Parts: sequence; structure tokens; C-alpha cells
Amino acid sequence: MPQDMERAKRMVLGYWNDVWCSGDGAAVARYYHPDMRENDEPVDPVEFGAQVVSWREKFPDLAATVDDILVSGEWVVTRVTYSGTHRGTWCGLPATGKSFAVLGLDMFRLQDDLILEHWHSTDHLDLVFAIGGRVVPG
Repeated sequence: MPQDMERAKRMVLGYWNDVWCSGDGAAVARYYHPDMRENDEPVDPVEFGAQVVSWREKFPDLAATVDDILVSGEWVVTRVTYSGTHRGTWCGLPATGKSFAVLGLDMFRLQDDLILEHWHSTDHLDLVFAIGGRVVPG
């Protein structure tokens, strides 16, 4: 693998480890480009870092295990297993102590060794069901 592809891979793996597995909300600023967008929406690194910390309050053992990684040009694609235990109120559901594991697909476009664009897809309904939530029709 060419050196720049290896560097891109290390950068994205570092993001998963430092931000999501370690819960370091401040680390977001080290990885995000100033013009960063997630799912085509602008992202403020400070606000996003606060969201990371909030997730960790609800799921203190949250982990993002990278199952597969593919690098092509300026794009890095990961297939991730998110796992953790529900220890705090999330989406109105009080802590259940139940564990979950859900899959995610994430595409990162890099520029200047930073994440410029992140396309994230996870079925959060799977997470709701895994931790004991349910959906009640309106």
C-alpha cells in the first residue's frame, strides 16, 4: 500500500480510537478539517466533541471496532461494530444495563490529512431494540 494510503488508514483508525473508543471529545479538533461536514451538514468540532462526551455518559464502555477498512484515493471506508452498555438515559429510555452491538458504515473524505467529509450510516433502531426500547406508533 503506498505511503499516503497507509497514512490515511492510520489517521482514520486513530480517529476511531481517540474519539470514540477513548471518548476524548477534544480530540475531534485534531481530526476534523475546518470545513468538515457530516452527512452533508457542517460540523463544529467543539459541539461534536460535546456529543461524544454525552454518548460516553450514556454508554461508558462504548467502543467502535473497525472490522474492515478500504482506502481509495482521498476516501477511507470503514465497516464498524459499535458496542457498549446502556448506563444512562438515552432518547428518553432510562438506563437498562443492557449491552448492544450494531454495525455501521462510514466513508471519510480526507484533505490535508484531516477529515473533510464523513458519511455515517448506522441503524439506530437496532440499538434501541438491543437495549430494551420499543417503538410505539403515534
